[in-house]
Amino acid sequence: MRDSSVQACAEAVGVSAEVLLQNLMAAGLPQRRADECFSDQDKKVLLDFLRSTHPPARASEEDRGSEIEIFY
Repeated sequence: MRDSSVQACAEAVGVSAEVLLQNLMAAGLPQRRADECFSDQDKKVLLDFLRSTHPPARASEEDRGSEIEIFY
């Protein structure tokens, strides 16, 4: 991957630049404007941060259930 702007990355993942900038700031990255460069290393830092703060959801035993109901 090559470096791109925060705005381009936001569009690629389907979020607003403002939301991406908030996440970048929370991850401790320096970008503060949508037109700033966003490197591959920055992307890795952001992804690691998001993974650590948003662990994957796991269905509980109750959520999984053992029966399926089909409605007609």
